[in-house]
Amino acid sequence: IPINMETIKIILPYSISLSLVGIVESLLTAQLVDDLTDTPSDKNRECIGQGVANMVSGFFGGIAGCGMIGQTIINQTYGGRGRLSTLTSGTAMLISVIVLNKFVTQIPVVALGAVMVVVSISTFNWESIKRIRKVPKSDTFVMISTIITVLLTHNLAYGVIIGIILSSIFFADKISEISIKKINEDKKTVYLVQGQLFFASTLKFINSFDFIDDVETVDIDLSKVRIWDESAVDSIDKVVIKFHKNGIKTNLMGMSTQCLELIDRMSVHNKAGKFDMVSDH
Repeated sequence: IPINMETIKIILPYSISLSLVGIVESLLTAQLVDDLTDTPSDKNRECIGQGVANMVSGFFGGIAGCGMIGQTIINQTYGGRGRLSTLTSGTAMLISVIVLNKFVTQIPVVALGAVMVVVSISTFNWESIKRIRKVPKSDTFVMISTIITVLLTHNLAYGVIIGIILSSIFFADKISEISIKKINEDKKTVYLVQGQLFFASTLKFINSFDFIDDVETVDIDLSKVRIWDESAVDSIDKVVIKFHKNGIKTNLMGMSTQCLELIDRMSVHNKAGKFDMVSDH
């Protein structure tokens, strides 16, 4: 096949899908082995080794490979714990393909399918079905959406992508909850803020302050807040500047070293002549 831009455009999507499915299956296999053997494994080393091996294999006309759950379960069931078990199964497969290929081709595909069904049944965690009502609804939704996507598209990569996107959305929604408690003192108001401050929680953060309060000073306690991004710093700028325009002195208290570094580097309210740079909207 000639290598040109048209060929690359055709091959690239399939290569990305194949690599994504391969790395996910390898990580799932590694986690399964960890659970079965009660031993930890280096997932980064697994990913790097698999990637390098597949790239080198391509230069010799080889096909991509990854960790196999079925073969792993067979090795584990029959006591194969070391590298010799993998080497033995791989060597046996190589001999079957090269030397015994005439006999292997006589095996009905339906028989191989039956083997995979048995492997699937033995590796499936049936207790997970009973826990569906107990786990968070978002987790159940992600699982069902991933399964439906794979069944409809016949492509595991699409299911993985949908699962990752949905998990990211639900995770962002969970950590976007931020609580602000207002304490009124003599000529001063204290706001106790708790939670994660980033782009998804900035609107609630800004709307939780009373900018027309009849006080001289406002203390904002950020000791239990993690500031993540530029949107969070911008929201703090807006709050401080709104209080300043109403003649209320604002003190930011209790920030961690990481938050202080971010505020000093990106904020506007603490720089002379920069108040008008922050929008009130």
